[in-house]
Amino acid sequence: MIKVLIADDELVVRIGLKTTIDWEANGFTIVGEAVNGKDAVELFHKLKPDILVTDIKMPIMDGLDVIRQLKSEHCLFKALILSHYDDFDFARKAINLGASDYILKTELTEQKLLASLSQLAEQLAEERRLEPPQPSQLDESMPVVTNAQRARFLRKILDGELTSDNLPGFLAQRTPLFDRPCFVMACLNIEKQADSSQDIESNQFHQALDNLSANLLGRKGWNHTLVQTMSNTYYLVNLPCEDAESDATLAEVFDSLKRNIEQFLNVHLSMGVSQADKLITNLPALVNQSRSAWLSCYFEPLNSVRLAGPLVPSPVQICPALDTDFIRKSIALHDIEPVLEHIDTVFDALKEANNFDYVREVFNDAISLAKMIVSERKLTNATTLNDERFSYRNFDRLAKFDEVRKYILDLYTQINVGDNAEKTEKYSYGITRCIKFIKHNYQNPISLTDAADYVGISKCYLSLLFRQETGVNFSSWLANYRIEKAKKLLSETNMKIYEVAEMVGFENPYYFSKVFKEMTGESCKDFKTKGAVRSEH
Repeated sequence: MIKVLIADDELVVRIGLKTTIDWEANGFTIVGEAVNGKDAVELFHKLKPDILVTDIKMPIMDGLDVIRQLKSEHCLFKALILSHYDDFDFARKAINLGASDYILKTELTEQKLLASLSQLAEQLAEERRLEPPQPSQLDESMPVVTNAQRARFLRKILDGELTSDNLPGFLAQRTPLFDRPCFVMACLNIEKQADSSQDIESNQFHQALDNLSANLLGRKGWNHTLVQTMSNTYYLVNLPCEDAESDATLAEVFDSLKRNIEQFLNVHLSMGVSQADKLITNLPALVNQSRSAWLSCYFEPLNSVRLAGPLVPSPVQICPALDTDFIRKSIALHDIEPVLEHIDTVFDALKEANNFDYVREVFNDAISLAKMIVSERKLTNATTLNDERFSYRNFDRLAKFDEVRKYILDLYTQINVGDNAEKTEKYSYGITRCIKFIKHNYQNPISLTDAADYVGISKCYLSLLFRQETGVNFSSWLANYRIEKAKKLLSETNMKIYEVAEMVGFENPYYFSKVFKEMTGESCKDFKTKGAVRSEH
C-alpha cells in the first residue's frame, strides 16, 4: 500500500478527500491527518508517508513551508498541492520547493485525484529504484562547471557569436562544459493562457520552468541548459547516447515535458526538437534544426512535439502584406466578404513562407489597421471591440498559426457587425455559443476544453476571447453561474445541501459548501434558513 498523509485545516475538506475515492481498493492508505503545517511535519516523521497531500493555506506553518522543511531534510516523498487559490505564484513556489503536482480544488474530481496519486506513486517507485549511492568524498581537483557557464555558452551560439567556424577553437581553450556524450536542442514557443496572471518573461517564471524541467529530465539522467530569447525558449539537453539513438524515446520525454509545463505553469506551447549529435561543434546546426522543427509544428493544426528531419533551407521571400486601401474601401461599403477573402489569401502566403516573424508582422499590421477603422467609424463602444481586443500582445497568447488567422478574420467580421446598427447581440457568435453551452450543461463536470470542443475552436483561443468579452475567465463565470442556481434551489425548494451541490455540478458537497460561503458570505445552512423565513412573510 502507498501511504498518504493529508494536511488541511478544514474538517469538511479532510472528510471530502477521504470520501472522494476508494483508497484501499486503489492501492493507497491514509495513514494520518494534520490540521496545520506543524502537525504535518511531526506526523510525517512519525508515519513516513510516501505521498503528502496538502493545502497551501494553513495556520502555524503553510503547505509550502512544510515541503521546504521536509525537502531540506532530504526526505524522499511526493507532494500533491491542493488549493483554492488560482494563483501562479503559489504554483511557482510549490514547484521550486519540489512539489510534484498541483490541483485546484475547483477542479478536484475522483478521476483527477486518482490519476495524480497513481502517477506520483509510479514516479516515486522509479526514483527509489534509480537513487544513486552517495559518493564518499568529492574530488576537489576536478573543476566545477556551473549551469550559468553553460547558459552563457548557449547564448553565444544563439546570438551568432559562436558559429561552426570558430566554435572548435573556443572549446579547445576551455574546460569541457558537459559530461554526457550526446546533445539535443529543443526550441519552444510559450504562450500563457488568457486567464493566467503570470509574466512568462519574468525571472520567476524562468526559474519555475528551469526547476520543473530539471525534475522531469533528471529522472532520465539528462542534464539541460535553458536560455530564453526574444521570441523562443531553447533547451540544450545533454544525454546518454543510448537514449539519443531512439526517436521514440526523445518524442516520449519531450512530449511529457510539454504536458507538464502546460499543466503546472498554465501556459500553452509548441516545441521542435533537433536530431541527436555526438559532436558539440555541431550545436549551431542543431539550433537551426530545432527552430525549423518548431516552425513546422507552429504552422500545422495539431499541436504536437515535432522531431526534426533533414534541414532544408527555405528560399528567401518577401513578407506578404495587407492591401490597406482595399480593406478600408470594402468595409466602408459594408462589403466584408472580399475583405475576408483577401485576409485568407495573405495568410495562405504566410504559411507558404513558413516564417514566424512574418506572421507577427502581418498580425501587428492588421491590428493597427483595425484600430484606426474602429476609431474612425466610432465603434469603440461595442463589447467585442474593446481595448483588450486590440492588444499586440494577443499574438503571444495564440498558440498556432491557424489561431492567428482566425483571430484576424473574426476581428474584421466583428468590425463589420459593429458597424451594423441592426445588430444587437452582446457577445460574438463563439462566446454566445460558449455561454449557451454553460447554461445547458452546468449540472455536469464541464471544462474549458469541453466548451471549446462544442464551439469548435481551440481551448487557448476560447480562453482568450472569453476573458476579452466577458471580463472574467471561463472558470469564474461557470462558478458564479452555478452558485446563482444553487441560491435559487436553496431558497425555493426543500432539497438537501448535498442534493443542491450535485444539481449544480459540484461532485463534492463539502467543497461546494466552502465555495458557496466564499462567494456569498453565508453558509448554505444560513442562506437556506433565511430563505425559509422570507417565504413565510
